[in-house]
Amino acid sequence: LSKVALPPVESQSSGSEEIIPSPPSPLPPPRVYKPCFVCQDKSSGYHYGVSSCEGCK
Repeated sequence: LSKVALPPVESQSSGSEEIIPSPPSPLPPPRVYKPCFVCQDKSSGYHYGVSSCEGCK
């Protein structure tokens, strides 16, 4: 069994074959809560069933 030498394979690349990364997907919008039910300040979430800030929870 004899070995046959093959010529090296040349890769040809053209500009149209370049892989272009897709842009990152947009982040989901931040949660927006109603103002604090007690003092109307920026709320941090729902506590005891109503929208409230850290101070009033």
